[in-house]
Amino acid sequence: MEEFGVLSLLLTVSAFLLYIFTLGSFQYLFKGVNEGDEKRRSTFWSSAILTIGISLFGLLITYLFLDGISNYLELTAYKEELFLMVLASATTAVMTIFLYYHYGLGRNNFQNFLQFLRGSLWVIVSIVVALFLDLKLIHILWIINLAMIVILLFSAPWNEAKDLLQGRGKDLEFNKLFRYCLPLMPYFAGVWGIPMIVRTQLNINDGAKNVAIFSMAYALMEIVFMFISNITATLSPHFFAETVNDQKPGLFYNIMLKYSILSIVLIVPFIFMLRTDLILLVASEKYLIAANYIPLLIFYPLLRVLIIVFEQFYLKESQTIYLGVIYIVSMIASFILAIVLIPQYSIYGAIAASLISYLIIFVSLFVKQREIVDHVYLKIPAIILLTLILWACVYGLGYLNFSNWLKAFPLGLMAIASVYFLPILNEQEKTKLAVLLKLKK
Repeated sequence: MEEFGVLSLLLTVSAFLLYIFTLGSFQYLFKGVNEGDEKRRSTFWSSAILTIGISLFGLLITYLFLDGISNYLELTAYKEELFLMVLASATTAVMTIFLYYHYGLGRNNFQNFLQFLRGSLWVIVSIVVALFLDLKLIHILWIINLAMIVILLFSAPWNEAKDLLQGRGKDLEFNKLFRYCLPLMPYFAGVWGIPMIVRTQLNINDGAKNVAIFSMAYALMEIVFMFISNITATLSPHFFAETVNDQKPGLFYNIMLKYSILSIVLIVPFIFMLRTDLILLVASEKYLIAANYIPLLIFYPLLRVLIIVFEQFYLKESQTIYLGVIYIVSMIASFILAIVLIPQYSIYGAIAASLISYLIIFVSLFVKQREIVDHVYLKIPAIILLTLILWACVYGLGYLNFSNWLKAFPLGLMAIASVYFLPILNEQEKTKLAVLLKLKK
């Protein structure tokens, strides 16, 4: 359990370092890749050169100060693992530049596949290796590095290398890149900076065992968020390309918002009902205590999904300074809350520190751009009614003495019927849902 706690902490540190090593330049590349051949080449090379330079510098600093860094993180016994994770972060940073190059060109399926491999390839390989060998944390870190290198090579734009190499030394946009990205640094750092702060403080106060328990509960809800965030990831390029009338809310923005909220409302009750079964499915009985903390994290995926949708508006309008300020405030809040709450309330304090920090971000983002939300299209009252119906079913099914997996079937039927008959979807949406469920041709 201790090694799992260390791994979860290292993965969080790695995700945080990704934004430090790239300075968020992948978002600048995403915006500029469709603005002509010269702009595409200049933004690609500016982003790639900057990321490679910072990554190499980060590796050097880690190597020189490895003892001090590992002591601060209470990872003295895992110095080699820490360095390997930083190395994987550097590889992932360069890979991310390639991924967003494809993403900006509208190659969503390819980019989504690579993102899937980025998060799962090392897990799959580790599971296979564990069937034959006694797998240790150090072995997992080597597998992560090898997996990231393979994906990096696979994601490189080899087919366009000749075109990208033309005039590669001309018109680099480091000044524009810095002006766009530096205000975003707190934003990108805060995405994973908040969980890193919370888990680091939990590790310092309670040790890796409690980090493992917290991470198990957190991971289930994080999976929900990552799954639902694909809606935004798919529609975001269309939203960025959309020309919006000032008198009319953006269509793609509200589609992202509606279906993200609806998906969370539909999925979270199942996670709540099956929480113990899911933990036993992916881990052992010693992690079952994590199920006690999942009800406290119910609002986590909703907050994260709303935040990621709201952020698209500011990224499209280049209001990066405002995003940066919000995330500076939220990271300061998470640090203060973690120091105050975790020593006294342990995992409960870590959960509170996380949720309050994300609540600050949510409120700050929503207040300034709520005018582009189409409340008529969202059908919020109907979605609230759907939420009440599903949770009433969860509560009622809790009295029945049979398997949670069997309980999921009537809950699923109620969810489908409620979505179809409540005034949540318009007629066109209902027709598409009926076709999807094979009720209509």
